[in-house]
Amino acid sequence: MTSVPAAETSPVSSRETAPEPAPCRGLLLGAGQAHLEFLRQWERRPLPGCELTLLTAFDRAVQRNKLPAGLADVTLTDRAIVDLEGWSQSAGFRLLVDRAIALDPDRKEVTCAHHPAQAYDLVSVNIGSVPAMTSLWQMHRSVLGIKPWLTLPERLQQRLHDWQIQQQAQGVSEPLCCCVAGAGVAGIEIALSLSQRLSATGVACRMTLLDESPVFAPQLGQTLTTRLRKLFEERQLELRLASRVVECDDSGPPELLLADGQRVRSDLTIWAAGSQPAPVCRQFQVARDEQGFLKARSTLQSVSHDHVWVMGGVGNYPGGMFPDSRGFAVRQGRLLYENWKRRLAAQPLKSLSTEAPATPVLDCGDRTALTEFGGLAVRSRLLWWRYCQ
Repeated sequence: MTSVPAAETSPVSSRETAPEPAPCRGLLLGAGQAHLEFLRQWERRPLPGCELTLLTAFDRAVQRNKLPAGLADVTLTDRAIVDLEGWSQSAGFRLLVDRAIALDPDRKEVTCAHHPAQAYDLVSVNIGSVPAMTSLWQMHRSVLGIKPWLTLPERLQQRLHDWQIQQQAQGVSEPLCCCVAGAGVAGIEIALSLSQRLSATGVACRMTLLDESPVFAPQLGQTLTTRLRKLFEERQLELRLASRVVECDDSGPPELLLADGQRVRSDLTIWAAGSQPAPVCRQFQVARDEQGFLKARSTLQSVSHDHVWVMGGVGNYPGGMFPDSRGFAVRQGRLLYENWKRRLAAQPLKSLSTEAPATPVLDCGDRTALTEFGGLAVRSRLLWWRYCQ
């Protein structure tokens, strides 16, 4: 009798292969300056175990420090623009062009206007603020709000075109009366840059910088403001302090109405005054202050939710921080990258220093820049090439 061989059996491992952990879903809301700096860090070294999505309303973004140069010289405008679509492909993050309309931190979900809701594990909000007196710059065609930065050059060009057409139709040739409301860094740079652009293109212009404060740009210090006053005088730009704009009358030639009853002719007004949260912040279910800004800790986390981070002008920060500074945005972006890396590695988070940021470098609109160094005001082309183009 032929014996039947026993069936061969395969050894069975006593230990099953452990499944790989799910990647952390990182979500950046908005392409503000802090998030652009985060993405520069990410491009150099993506965070292991993290899948990153940038959700923003545009497929392009603006490098804020380069925008004044683009306003002064249209040939430089493109240098201020970041191609987010191309960058996402080369840097390895996902770009979703849409508007966030709600944030639910309990469900860890962001509702979009046109796409399905986006789930996340970590989210950072960098959608910026908007200028104050929304009704004024939204309802009058002669008044342009500075936000969004991305569309400002195009909106400015369109308004100048409309004014020129109107001049031709009326058969007149009057100087353009232009006002910039708000004497912060943005307002000062826009006034200097736009006046240079108009002069270079042969448009006669009466430029006025208005501010409701009786003191000129106190945040810049006396050394810089003294030099700026001299520069305004050299270029015949008018500086009007203690001048609060309350309304615009465009029933005839456009005029700005001041709180003291005076009127200022303004064919073109750039509104850079004040700051308030974007309306969508009301739909973000995290801690907010009385004005509606998102409250953050020194680690840049929301005071109410550890997995929500707050960046830029949308936030209210502790310790005397300065969210309107370009240097502050860079510091925030780098800290966000470091703290997400630490969060993924279960390490303690770092806090942002409360030291005042370095003195800003202001674009003077003529390919020179101005800053303070060693107690002296320094203006040079080298500064402009290093920081503004």
